[in-house]
Amino acid sequence: MATLKSFTCGIICISGCNFISQTSRNEEIVQQKIMLEDVKEKDQDTKDSGPVPRRCTSLTFTQDEKYVLLADKTGDVYRFCIDDETHAGELMLGHLSMLLDIVVARNDEFVVTCDRDEKIRVSCYPNSYNVHSYCLKHTEYVASIIYIKDHDLLISGGGDGKVIIWSLNGEVLCEVECKTAEESFLTNSSTAEETDSFPVKKCVYHNKLNLLCVCFYNSTRVHVYKLNVTDGVPGCDLCDVILVNKEPWDICFDSCQNLCVLQPVEGETIIIYSLTCQDNTVKAVKGKSKTSDPWITELENLNNDWVFFQASEDIPSMYQGLKKQKIDQNMKDYMEKKQIRLSGQKIPQPPPKKVKQRE
Repeated sequence: MATLKSFTCGIICISGCNFISQTSRNEEIVQQKIMLEDVKEKDQDTKDSGPVPRRCTSLTFTQDEKYVLLADKTGDVYRFCIDDETHAGELMLGHLSMLLDIVVARNDEFVVTCDRDEKIRVSCYPNSYNVHSYCLKHTEYVASIIYIKDHDLLISGGGDGKVIIWSLNGEVLCEVECKTAEESFLTNSSTAEETDSFPVKKCVYHNKLNLLCVCFYNSTRVHVYKLNVTDGVPGCDLCDVILVNKEPWDICFDSCQNLCVLQPVEGETIIIYSLTCQDNTVKAVKGKSKTSDPWITELENLNNDWVFFQASEDIPSMYQGLKKQKIDQNMKDYMEKKQIRLSGQKIPQPPPKKVKQRE
């Protein structure tokens, strides 16, 4: 699966073992394509590199940019020093389940982690063995979590199809069920998504516009929510529903208030939406914004490089591994045998194993 990341002076697109970076240098946009197999060569300008104990599922930098925090598939978080190449990974905290996202909050006072077992943990930093609070409301995995600095809030999205706004003390301040919100928003029932739930895949937030965008597994929808905080009480209202061609790989906001949607479609791999806010209404318009934006042109040029994205086309979705089975296989076999016994039939026995006799 490919991913798209945006920062102040550029944007990075990762696909398979390659990535493309576009950065602004002297008011010009420079595009650089790098293959990770070549990073070990001496002519590559790398700050630092080294092995990690296990496969990383998410990472974040601390506010002072001195450390990077890595969350892995076994539930552990390690801290690595950026400026010290000899610094080995330091174990900070651990869950009993695979971690899916990690953020730092309140100027590095807390580190927030979420896992496959519906839990969100707010830990003190750097003494992460001290747990500040737990956020317990989701009934499925928690895929994405965001810290809103301006309002000191947490926003999470889970496999139960809910977006929840929390305080750092673990209090639920607002809860939105995405499927119910869409059914209320759309007046034309023919455009409604035919699914039982909307399992959240990714949440992104724009601080200036106070907009939250959410994409889902097994869905071509992207929801646009407006965050309103009145007297310290937050609210989240669905403002628009974007329909794309296929399930998005990733979504992100760029530095020019545009929403970038990355999808597995040749020729339209990166779609750009300009979000306009008028009279408390939000509308997503496909295409370039009114202002001349060189970033838009450069991103659209990436759509012609389908070979770069093909490495991610056949990668299976994580959804089946995240969703828990209600009944395991052993229980299923037991129930089948029980029904056979109750019906009076004989349970078929496997043929006896042949034992070789010693001569």
